[in-house]
Amino acid sequence: MTILSTGGLVFDYLGIEPPPDLYEDINGGEPNGIVIGTLTINSDTFHSIGMVWEIGGGDQNHDAVVTVKYRKVGDPFFKNGLNLIRCDYLAEWGGPNDQVNNFAGSLMFLTPGTAYEVVLELLDPDGGSAIRVFETTTRAIPVKPTGSIKYCVEGTSGGDGSTGSPWQGLAVADANASPGDVIRLRPTNGAFARATLSTSGDSTSGHIVYEEDPADPGAVIDSIELDASYLWFDNLTFTYVDQSDKYQTFTDANVNTSTDRITLAGHNLSNADDVSIYIVSGSTGDLPAPLVHYEVPYYVKVIDVDEIELYETADLDGAPNFDPPIDITSNSGGGTYAITDYIENAAAADVIAIDTKIGAVNAPHTNNVITDCTISGYMLSINGRSVTTNWTVTDNTVTGLWLPNAWGYGLVNNIGASGIWLGGEGRLGRSGNVIAYNKVTGTQKAILTSKDSDIYGNDVVDNMGSAPNTDGESENVRIYGNRIQGTANYSFTFQAQVASPWYYCYNQVADRFFGGWKLSSVDRLVLIGNTFFSGSTPQAQFLTKCISRNNVWMWSGGYWGGRATLFTSSSNMDADQYNESGIQAWVSSNVDYDGYYFDQDGDDPNHTSYPGQSVGQVAQWGTVASPNTIKFLTIAELYASTGMQEHGIAVKPDIFANYDAGTPPQTVAFTAKLVLETGTNAAVAAGEIVPNLADFHTGAPGTAPDLGCHHRVDGPLQFGPRSGDWGSKTEHWSKH
Repeated sequence: MTILSTGGLVFDYLGIEPPPDLYEDINGGEPNGIVIGTLTINSDTFHSIGMVWEIGGGDQNHDAVVTVKYRKVGDPFFKNGLNLIRCDYLAEWGGPNDQVNNFAGSLMFLTPGTAYEVVLELLDPDGGSAIRVFETTTRAIPVKPTGSIKYCVEGTSGGDGSTGSPWQGLAVADANASPGDVIRLRPTNGAFARATLSTSGDSTSGHIVYEEDPADPGAVIDSIELDASYLWFDNLTFTYVDQSDKYQTFTDANVNTSTDRITLAGHNLSNADDVSIYIVSGSTGDLPAPLVHYEVPYYVKVIDVDEIELYETADLDGAPNFDPPIDITSNSGGGTYAITDYIENAAAADVIAIDTKIGAVNAPHTNNVITDCTISGYMLSINGRSVTTNWTVTDNTVTGLWLPNAWGYGLVNNIGASGIWLGGEGRLGRSGNVIAYNKVTGTQKAILTSKDSDIYGNDVVDNMGSAPNTDGESENVRIYGNRIQGTANYSFTFQAQVASPWYYCYNQVADRFFGGWKLSSVDRLVLIGNTFFSGSTPQAQFLTKCISRNNVWMWSGGYWGGRATLFTSSSNMDADQYNESGIQAWVSSNVDYDGYYFDQDGDDPNHTSYPGQSVGQVAQWGTVASPNTIKFLTIAELYASTGMQEHGIAVKPDIFANYDAGTPPQTVAFTAKLVLETGTNAAVAAGEIVPNLADFHTGAPGTAPDLGCHHRVDGPLQFGPRSGDWGSKTEHWSKH
């Protein structure tokens, strides 16, 4: 096993700095000596600092190391952080610009609004060294303004914002608002119609706040488009009022074969920038029903009042976007059709526009806040896409249109139901977003995020999949302290991981049908202290590309039947990762101190109902030429062949206090926090201290952490909306 951290090369724990000449960069000789590149810092979230140190060349044997030390400014002692992670990667779905060659990583669980001093020391034994010392401050928790109270009711014009003469409509409030205003919405004249807000608050006077009037509650808003920054929505209810604005069909659909662009005529969209177009099938032409294209909601460009164009990317003036045409597949077992062929055969009712609730449009917007809102009945609930930077979305309850009792794959009435969308899906969103303590249910894709962002404390329940979705994002995505349960179709997706690392820490995950991981293109992962229940098998691909500590992996009863295998892959493994003897030398595998349950003894009565069940195995994989030929029946076999899990242990579901021997373990995982049994327990103190990521648990100094997400002494984690008003809410992840 490679080390996770070292004490440093120059600095000691007392913070005594070396003489200035040791700060000089020394470049080594290529190919194996390292050439020093540029360091980039991002500290725009409450609890994290992201770092990327580019490599200018060399280090082809990947033996250079970057150690990390940090401390709050003014503290006498430094702490060790996890070494930065060596990344050398060409995205499977990318082009020449997607080449990654750097060291990258995050410091996590920091205190909001706090200045830190960070020391990075780079050393390549083949030649090359450098030191970087910097100070940076984590983003402070936003302060909600309390002065200049205004009032607003639904209407079209008039009013002065006073309690006796409230502004008439959101458009009037927007036109007259100033930074620091608190605008209280009243239900006097019924629900508020859709509006575009374009007046921004600022960092000096504060946000413009829209909130429910506590003296006259019950205001309902149809939908809002945001073309502004520093806006705050607190304790509001959003739901569609005008259902005719929700779905729109088109009178004519046409494919321009010379440009490969699709046009739809007969729309009545006034501003289509935040509207998604989906192609669905009735029973038109030769195509079977039901038919739907799920993956991409199309950007639209208004040509004139009667016609719009569809684009797959946000670059509306770029090259034709349907070249080659995108395939759509029949959910009823038929063939695959090019979307251009399908649209030519589509009837008007087969193409619908789906509007959104809180949508960001036009230029990038920063520091918007959405808290304690109830949002229901939308296909796209909070839709920031790629124009969001430093947003705060916390403590909301979001309910989509996906049917929680319909666990099949690909239901037509479930298309596009996204909960909180701030990047992801290949949009390469901005950075610094915080999505925390929300309850999200009934969506196709619960949470979509961007690089250098934090997702934590969320309760993500009964969604179709992608909870969260990080497809197409790059480095320092951090997902921690969430409960993700009842997901029908993959809890985590990688299509593709454009840059790394991504962090998954202290999550409780229980999926229903498919494996928890959809790994199409994977680079480096950090997995710390998670509890994973899988109704199927995770893919093995990420094992050779991750740091894994203190996790519990449980095969919870195979939906597909067959042997219980925790990690598996068939024939599509890369030759540089898998071979007959195990793992290639440089691949950054550091997998140890995890707990595994795969019905090792074949004696679990809860598995007898699954056809073909037999005694489990830890993993199987193979090479492209010889798929499924490498099998590991025990943890000891896995270690002997690969060096992984030297200290890994076998566990059973009875490590959990709320495990019922008469109930399949996945059922327990869907309904409870999986805290550890208080008696003798193999999972207690069976982990390893990990610098910065698992060195803060309650206990005697040096005590090893427990396995899983709920540390027994610390107590259960907080999932979902917190109680109290904004100023009284507790941040649970300030550990350093």
